[in-house]
Amino acid sequence: MSDKAATPQTPRARWFASRILFVVLCAGCASMMPNSSHWRLGRSDGLLPEPKLGQTEPLGDDVPFPITGKDEQKREAFVQIPSTNDEPSDADPENEVTLPQLSQPMITPGDITVPAVLDLQISAPSRKQVGSGITYRLVIHNTGDEPADGIVIESEFDKALVFPGRNEKRARQKLASIPSGSTRELALTLVCSQTGRQCCRFRILRDGEEVVWKEVCVDFLEPMLDVDLVGPSSRTVGSSGEYVVTLKNTSDKAITDLVATLVHDRALKMAAASEGYTEKFGSLTWNIAELAPGESVPFQAEFLCEMTAEHACMQLDIVGKEIPDYQHDLCLEVLPVRGVLDVRLTDTRDLINKGDQTEFVVSVHNDGLQAVSNVKLRCIIPKNCRVVAAFAKQDDEAIDIAYSPNRGTITFDAVNNLEPDATLSYHVQVTAVKSGNGWFQADVTHNDTKRGVSVREVLTVK
Repeated sequence: MSDKAATPQTPRARWFASRILFVVLCAGCASMMPNSSHWRLGRSDGLLPEPKLGQTEPLGDDVPFPITGKDEQKREAFVQIPSTNDEPSDADPENEVTLPQLSQPMITPGDITVPAVLDLQISAPSRKQVGSGITYRLVIHNTGDEPADGIVIESEFDKALVFPGRNEKRARQKLASIPSGSTRELALTLVCSQTGRQCCRFRILRDGEEVVWKEVCVDFLEPMLDVDLVGPSSRTVGSSGEYVVTLKNTSDKAITDLVATLVHDRALKMAAASEGYTEKFGSLTWNIAELAPGESVPFQAEFLCEMTAEHACMQLDIVGKEIPDYQHDLCLEVLPVRGVLDVRLTDTRDLINKGDQTEFVVSVHNDGLQAVSNVKLRCIIPKNCRVVAAFAKQDDEAIDIAYSPNRGTITFDAVNNLEPDATLSYHVQVTAVKSGNGWFQADVTHNDTKRGVSVREVLTVK
């Protein structure tokens, strides 16, 4: 059998054959690829070793990925570009790689401890009258996680600012430890003697080193309004305290649109006030359309002392078109009844005119379980008043008791026995002879104690 010569392929035939082979190879590769948007390189059998805790090595420039297993096989990282639409990913969960969990503890913000950090806030009016007191209110807040110890606050003020009745130009006070998140509040009151801008500087030292420094400046103007707030400094629970505010225009121009607001603590409950007031929760407000030159206007408020308080305070705020804002504080100590006698003092009329009469009533109640002997009362009469009459009652029945006046005072004779739960009431009637404020004081003593009880009440005569 004779061999036949091979027929040579033409260039066109070779071209068709290469194209067919290329198509077949691409189809085969496509059938082997997973349906995923992730690309992975790894073992050809598709089995990857599970990570083991405790075998993770630190990451570095030369080892960009974690190493696990004894064969030190590298596991490459795969980056997936976030989709810009809301279409769900078609990734196969079985083909996802779970990265190894590091064995080192993680640091969270809650584990970080911030040392004690002190913040100082200072509030003061921007304008004040010369001669009036200015109060700087300081609030120190520890914003750190640790208590602040060794704290000292210092203040230094300009020459025109002085402590009332003193010549020092510096103040210094040590503070107790400030717990984390807590605050300390302080107040510094100074008086200015001249017009102009006067400044006060404050700094906080911790363990001798300055940590906060602030300066507060106030503009002091010529006085136009004289403000007077008077009232008792102490009362017992259940009694009442009366406070009088007097405003006087000391300038040669009228002051218009005056608003006076008396804000009081919750330990004080308003019992009575001068006409024309508006009451809101915790405050009383009077509006004065115009105060002529030289004119003065008083108004009064009486408060019941319902609970004990070391400082039951009230704040007087006054604003007006022609004057700087005015602010003044006055605090009352409300004490529990001490001893067996509960002594209270009231007046029947206040803010009276010259020539008018009013009556002071001193009540003495025996809270004890036994009779009290030799009860005496001595009264100091206001200098702007004159005594008209005086008498006493026991449990609302008149008793025959003498009194003796002597240079602005009257003293009642002793009551031999005051039975348990019995009440003595002394009545002193006076006539106003002079304008201004005056104080009535009652001093009660008895044989069962060497310490007496004293109470005071202000009387304002217009």
